[in-house]
Amino acid sequence: FARFDRTFDPNPDGAGIAYIPFDPTAKSTFILAGLDFRPTGNIHFMPNVEIVKYDENELGVKPGNDIIPRLTYHYIFK
Repeated sequence: FARFDRTFDPNPDGAGIAYIPFDPTAKSTFILAGLDFRPTGNIHFMPNVEIVKYDENELGVKPGNDIIPRLTYHYIFK
């Protein structure tokens, strides 16, 4: 699976996002990519990575990229 999001303006509240803070001064590109493994019919393991790449802000400074590895587990109750 994959997802791609582009912000066209900096998010002034970005630093307050608890699960993935964004630099509030720069435009960004968010990329999510992973694989879904299903060892049995109702269990899923999904290793994935979230990447945030930044443009230069108004001061000409480019914040460092954020790379966040994750492992998602999903169980379907039947």
